[in-house]
Amino acid sequence: MTYLITQILLCLLAAFLLGLLLGWWLWSRGCDKKIEDTIAEWRAKFERAEADWKAKLADLEAKLKAATAGAGDAKDDADLVAKLKSEVESYRKRGDDAESRIQLLLAQLEEYKTAAEPDDLTRIEGIGPKIQELMYAAKIYTYASLAASDVPRLKGILDDAGERFQMHDPKTWPEQAQLAADGRWEELDKLQDLLRGGRED
Repeated sequence: MTYLITQILLCLLAAFLLGLLLGWWLWSRGCDKKIEDTIAEWRAKFERAEADWKAKLADLEAKLKAATAGAGDAKDDADLVAKLKSEVESYRKRGDDAESRIQLLLAQLEEYKTAAEPDDLTRIEGIGPKIQELMYAAKIYTYASLAASDVPRLKGILDDAGERFQMHDPKTWPEQAQLAADGRWEELDKLQDLLRGGRED
């Protein structure tokens, strides 16, 4: 009887764990979809806004051209030209500001998506769980972003974290990360065979 109860409990436990795993997987897929939808929605809004300000700018430039070419009272024309020039410059500046804000927001959304799915940086020789946390805190979530980071910046992150991290040498981390980002795992393994703690022997 005890054997039968044990078997039933094990089956229930296995079913619970399988359900938990399946639920987690479905939830994570839903989060990715929401992030992608948000990015697409913002991009569409920004493209509409950009088209609107470009159309307004083209209209103002056409009015300015017509005003400078037209004949009439010189004082009125000069005032109109000055006013239109001011409006054109204002719209150009707004467009430049909007464009830079759009790019910043899109970068932040992409970063948020990347932060939701970070790479396992501990795959890089010399990076353990604590240093990985430091990299994530510095917004280095992926192999590609680690590969794009220069060594002085990485050393600065380690130095700022305190004495226990200052002994680490990140000199080879960008090279290793580039291999990982490119999916060149065999080359990475060969390179890591030559390394000890992320430093060249």
